[in-house]
Amino acid sequence: MGYVYRYTDLSDNIIKYVGIVWSKNRTLLQRIKEHETQDEWCKNKNWKIEYIETPITVSYTHLTL
Repeated sequence: MGYVYRYTDLSDNIIKYVGIVWSKNRTLLQRIKEHETQDEWCKNKNWKIEYIETPITVSYTHLTL
């Protein structure tokens, strides 16, 4: 299971970021905290964060040239 989430800037009501969390070793809350501490665009802003839970599967394709 994974999450698709978005950050809406409450100062202008514009969606500024959309992300996906799908790995088993990181939760949505952990990813949001990473944005708050590591990403300059996220610091000192007033955000609305919305998310949906979705079944995300990942497949890898290997190309041989």
